Amino acid sequence: MGWDWDQHDDQGVAPDGDARSYGESDDPQARDEEPTRIVPRSQANPVPEPDQWITQVLPPSYYARQTPAHLSVADPARRQRQRPWIIAVCALLAVAVVAGVALVVIHPFAGPKTVKKSGPDCAGNPVCKAADGYLTAYSSANFEGMYAYTSEASRTRFSTPAILHGVYKDAHDYMVNRSASLIDEARVYTIGETQGAVKQTSDTEATVPAEIVMTSSRLGTFTEDITIPLVSEHGQWRVQWSPGLLFPKLDDPTNDPNYTRLVHLFTADANRGTIFDRDGNALAKDDTVFTVAVIPGQIKNESNLLAVLSAALSRTPEQIKARYAGAAPGDTVPIRTVTAQLFSQIQNQVNALVGSGVTITNGVGRVYPYGADTAAVTGYVSSVTADDLKNDTTHYYEDGDVVGRAGVEAWGEESLRAVRGGKLDIVDRNADGTLGSVVYTLASRQASAGQDIHTTISLKLQQAAMASLRTKDAAFAGGAFADDPGTGEVLVMASNPTYDPNDFAHSLDGIDAKLHPQLNCALQCADPTGSIFKIVTLAAGLEHGVKSSDIFTCTGTYQVPGEDHKRIDDLPTGHGSLTAPNALGPSCDVIFWNVAVVLNQKDPNVLPSMAKAFGYGEPTGIVGVPDGVDAGGLVPDPQWLQQNKHAGWTPTDAANLGIGQGFFSATPAQVAMVSAALANNGIRMQPRLVTSVQSAGGTVVRSYPPKQLGKLPLSADNLAVMQVAMLGSTSTPSGTSYDTFKDLPLRLGGKTGTAESGQAHPHAWFTAYAPASPVSGPAVQAKIAIGALVEYSDVGDRRAAPVVKAILKAEFNI
Repeated sequence: MGWDWDQHDDQGVAPDGDARSYGESDDPQARDEEPTRIVPRSQANPVPEPDQWITQVLPPSYYARQTPAHLSVADPARRQRQRPWIIAVCALLAVAVVAGVALVVIHPFAGPKTVKKSGPDCAGNPVCKAADGYLTAYSSANFEGMYAYTSEASRTRFSTPAILHGVYKDAHDYMVNRSASLIDEARVYTIGETQGAVKQTSDTEATVPAEIVMTSSRLGTFTEDITIPLVSEHGQWRVQWSPGLLFPKLDDPTNDPNYTRLVHLFTADANRGTIFDRDGNALAKDDTVFTVAVIPGQIKNESNLLAVLSAALSRTPEQIKARYAGAAPGDTVPIRTVTAQLFSQIQNQVNALVGSGVTITNGVGRVYPYGADTAAVTGYVSSVTADDLKNDTTHYYEDGDVVGRAGVEAWGEESLRAVRGGKLDIVDRNADGTLGSVVYTLASRQASAGQDIHTTISLKLQQAAMASLRTKDAAFAGGAFADDPGTGEVLVMASNPTYDPNDFAHSLDGIDAKLHPQLNCALQCADPTGSIFKIVTLAAGLEHGVKSSDIFTCTGTYQVPGEDHKRIDDLPTGHGSLTAPNALGPSCDVIFWNVAVVLNQKDPNVLPSMAKAFGYGEPTGIVGVPDGVDAGGLVPDPQWLQQNKHAGWTPTDAANLGIGQGFFSATPAQVAMVSAALANNGIRMQPRLVTSVQSAGGTVVRSYPPKQLGKLPLSADNLAVMQVAMLGSTSTPSGTSYDTFKDLPLRLGGKTGTAESGQAHPHAWFTAYAPASPVSGPAVQAKIAIGALVEYSDVGDRRAAPVVKAILKAEFNI
C-alpha cells in the first residue's frame, strides 16, 4: 500500500456615518496594546471591546455556528425576491482615508437562488416600474444600477460638503460606496424585497412601501419596512434616495441632518462545542492558552533569549529569529501559543525573559488535553484558507476563523461551531471620529456556544492501545479498533504514528512537514490480512459442504491445481490430521488452501461472497468520521479480476484468497467487525463513534442509536462451531497466540494473521473478542471485539497480539 502521511471595532471609524475602517486608529485610546495584530477585516475578525480584551490566539470569530434563517413573506399576495450577490460588489470600495481611517473592505457574499412570488403588476404604471427597478438593483447588491434610479434632487442633496465630510468626492461616490459599506457592516449576504402598492400623491410625487428582509451571517434574519419616495423628473420617475432607504432610522433630519451617525456592528462570539469521551472526559475543548511573543526593541541579550525560547518552545533559534526579523522595534511578534498544561512546564524559563524582550499573554483557544493519544478520534482544527472562504456556501466563515480538518472536529463542524452574534447599532460619532453613544439598535442576536459531541471512546482503552502501538519501535505504522459487539459503540480508534492536534490549532508559522497529519490507520490502512481471513474460509466451508467433522491431513505442503510447485506451510513438517475448525487455532495453511480450492470448484464466487457478507470489501459505515475516511478494502472475485487485471480467475486466486493474500485487503476496523459479528451471534451492528450531539445545556439535538447492518449467513449450528474454533488460537497449546494469552485470566476468541507485505517484514494482525462463551455451559455476552495491525513488522502473535492484550487488560482491569 502507499502511505498518504498520511472585536471591538474601536479601530478607527470613518466620518461617513459607518464603521468603514478596520485598520488601526491614530487615536491612542482606540489602539490595542496587546500583541495580536489589528488588521483589515478581510484578514482578521473584529476583536472584543477594550474592557473585555484578551489575546485570542484562535480569533473569537472561530467560535461560531450559523443557523440559517428562512425569509418569510408578510403578504403572500405580494412578490418577494431574493437575488444573489454579484461578485463584483467586492470592487465597490471606499478609497478615502481620513484621520488614520483605513480602506473599506466589502465582503463578496454569494446568496441563494432568486425567489419570485406573485406581486403587483407594473404594466402601464411607470411609478411601479421605477420602484421595481430600484429594488431589483438594490436586492442584487448592484449599487451602480441602484444609483441609476436616483433623482437629480437627491444627487444634488448628497453632493454637499456637509454630508460628504471630505470622505466622498461626490453623490455618486456617496450613494454607491456608502450603501455598500452599510450592507457590508451588517454582514448581510441576501436581501429579499416585497414591493407594495403605489400611492401617488400628485402628478410628480408618489410613494411605494416595501418590506426588506436581510439575512446576516452575524444577526440572522431581520426586517426593515421602508417607504420609497419617488418624483417625476423630465418625464421619468426617479427615487428620492437617502441612507434611510437602507436603514430607516438613519433618516433623522432634526438631530442628524448631515448624516454624521455611524452604523456599527458590535460582534459577539461564543465557545466551540466540546468533544467528550464516553465517561465525560473532554477530548477537545476551548480553554486557556498562552502566547509567548517577542518585542524586538526590548531584547537585551538576543543569544540568551533565542536559546531559552528554543528550548522551551521547541523552535529552532533560526525559526524564532525569522519570526521577528524585519519587525518594528515596538512590535509584539507572537512566537508560539501553547496550552496551559505545557505553559506550566515552561513558565519559569520564559518568565525570566519578561521585560527583556518577551511578553506573555493568555487567551482562549482549542485545546486537546490528551494530544496525540486521541488525535485519530478528535482530528484537529486549523485556520480557514482563501479556498475555504471562497467555497463557503453557508456564509459563515471569516478570515481568521478555524475549521475542523479531520476526525470528529471535521465530521461535526457545523454542530461544534458556535452561533455567531452581534448588535447592529446606529451610534453618534465623536468629534475625533470614534464611536459615541448608541442611538438605536437595528438588529441583534445573542451568541451561543456550539453543540457538544459525545463519543463512545474509552479514554483508558484508547491510551492503552496507543502506548502498545508505540512499544519497541515507533517507526512501525499500525492501528487498532475496538467496539462493543452488541451495540456497535467504538471503544478504541488508535493510529500510529500520529500527530499532536495542539500543534495545528496553535500554529503561528505553519507546521513542519514531519507533523503533517497522517492517515487514520484504524480505518484507512487496508492491507492483506493473512490468516485472519481463515475465519471467512472456515465459515464458507461449513455453509457449503465441509462438515465440522471432516478430517484433512496436513503434510506440510500442498499443490494447488494448475500450479507447477508445492506450497509450503509455516510448519513444514505438517500439522497432521485435523478438522477444518480445529485447524483455525494452529492456523494450518494447507487445510485452508484445500478448503478454498474445494469451494472454488463448486463456485468461484462462494468465498468472495462470504467475505462480503462478513463486511469486507466495503466501508464499515461508522458514524462520526468524515466522508472518505472509512476505507472499504478489496475483495477480489472473478468479475473484478477480469475487469481490473484482464485475467481469468484460477484456483491460485482462490487459494490466495483463502488465507488472506493476493489482492485481498482490509482495515483493522473491518477485522474487528468480523470478530464482533461472531461474538454477537452473527448479528452485524453498525459501528458508532458518536452517540449524540447535545446543546451546551445538555439537550439532545441528535442521537445515533444502535443499528443492525445485517446477519452473517451462518446456521445456528455452524455459528456455534465458529465460536468454538475461535478459542483455539488463544486457549490451546498449539494455538498461534497461546503463549501471549496463557497468563491472561480471561477466555477470548482470537485469530492471528501474518501477511506477506512485499517487503522484508510482514504485516502483523490479531483479532479477538472477549469474554468468549465456554465450549459447554451458559453463553456470555462479549463486551469488546478488537482488530489490530502493525505494518511491515513481524508475525501476528509477536507484534499485533500484544496490542490487543494491552486493550483487554485495560478493559477488564487485569
